[in-house]
Amino acid sequence: MNSPGSAVHLDRRIVRALVMLAMVALAACSAGSRRSDIEPSPHAVLAVAYENLADRYLQALEIDNAALAGLARYAMLDPDLVVKRARGVVRINYAGSEIAARPEPGPRDALGWAWLTADLVEISRNASARLRVRTIDEIYDAIFSGVMMGLDPYSRYASPVAARRARESREGFGGIGVTMATDDGVTSIVAIHDNGPAEKAGLKANDVIIQVNGKPIKDLTQDEIVGLLRGPNGSEIRLTVKRKGVDKPFDVSMTRTHVVPPTVIARRDGNVLTVRLTSFNQHTAASLERELRRGLSGDSQRPATGIVLDLRGNPGGLLDQAVEVADLFLGDGRIVSTSGRHPDANQTFDATSGQVAEKVPIVVLINGRSASSAEVVAAALADRGRALVIGSTSYGKGTVQTIVRLPNAGELTLTWARIFSPSGKLLQERGVVPAVCLADDDLRSSRLIAALRAHSATVAQLTDLPANAAESCPRGDGETRNVDAEIARRILAEPALYAAVIDSKRPNVAAR
Repeated sequence: MNSPGSAVHLDRRIVRALVMLAMVALAACSAGSRRSDIEPSPHAVLAVAYENLADRYLQALEIDNAALAGLARYAMLDPDLVVKRARGVVRINYAGSEIAARPEPGPRDALGWAWLTADLVEISRNASARLRVRTIDEIYDAIFSGVMMGLDPYSRYASPVAARRARESREGFGGIGVTMATDDGVTSIVAIHDNGPAEKAGLKANDVIIQVNGKPIKDLTQDEIVGLLRGPNGSEIRLTVKRKGVDKPFDVSMTRTHVVPPTVIARRDGNVLTVRLTSFNQHTAASLERELRRGLSGDSQRPATGIVLDLRGNPGGLLDQAVEVADLFLGDGRIVSTSGRHPDANQTFDATSGQVAEKVPIVVLINGRSASSAEVVAAALADRGRALVIGSTSYGKGTVQTIVRLPNAGELTLTWARIFSPSGKLLQERGVVPAVCLADDDLRSSRLIAALRAHSATVAQLTDLPANAAESCPRGDGETRNVDAEIARRILAEPALYAAVIDSKRPNVAAR
């Protein structure tokens, strides 16, 4: 029999081999594939998770505390299970009897704690009927809920199903290119995505979907219907739809293709181009550039003389897309920088030459639900004097998360860097404070509109804080308000006033 020390050494080598095999298997799967038929061992899953947690998280962690918190939450699945740590040994009791004891690894030995945790899980599941009927996903959910409990609110574990949905929102999926809604058993198409299979097949908004591939969907949930509509790129799908004005339902066949959810909505308001970004996925910057070129050219209208970039309610998304969006409006200089414990977390992002909307005035709308990547864009354009920000103080999520794909197809989202604006301000908690504070203050907004309509508004009047603001602009968490957009358009209509307000609020940004 090996000594305890040599046994641990041998086990660690086995774990590393398991981890490598699991990651090779993951790499061999396509992005849209389902989970492998071969379930990776808990040792491999926990090893990848704990090593990344130790290596990448924003602050150095004592992995022993995180692992023990995970075991404690796991033990809650069976009231007869008790996990104790005493005198350098982790013991597990079941129904009053000790069933396992392991010497505890060092406090930062991620691989050792992963092996110990997986060992104890396997032993306890053999002893407990309650635990044996739990799925492995339920086991991971319990363990990671404890492990992540002591971290910041943006670090989390996603099960394979939740992780797949998150990847689809970021990267796209095999689908037909529709937005749909289910109400009282009726599933209607709300919108058709440009150049998608649905548009090419002749589907229209307000069409009602009755069947998918011959299967009635009346009694299905919206998630179940979405599951039927999505599938591998290149696969065939047949919908039976009912259309107003057409006597009988009819079939429409099409081929699924890669679909990325649209995040850009543009419209012209007179000479002002209003563009709303709902989030930041991998197509956001390219879609925005397309809408800017289309909207600024004027087509049959006169060219736009101003842009309203509406980021209200935008929860953020991919950092690289935020950088590319800001870069569309900047010709040089700093956009954002990040700082963290891991070497790769320390990065700077600068604008490249050329702008899509050079010299066109911009107003950015934000509110208390504008977060993350939306704050990066707003802060960059404000600090560089490229846009006037109005609304209410943003959410204040000034951190970057890295996503770790686990061997079980789940994901760990770990906070690993803090975000700094071009002027060096930390965005975390403080958020972006608008130059013109509205903060859901209807009385102040109505007074500003009256002054703007009379062309009598002053810089002091616009930049004065509302009565309910103690030190800075409050966070407005209400729905997007038409009055904010009207104020934005009216400020754009007065170029001298617009420029004066920007000059009065622009911070000092060091040359780079």
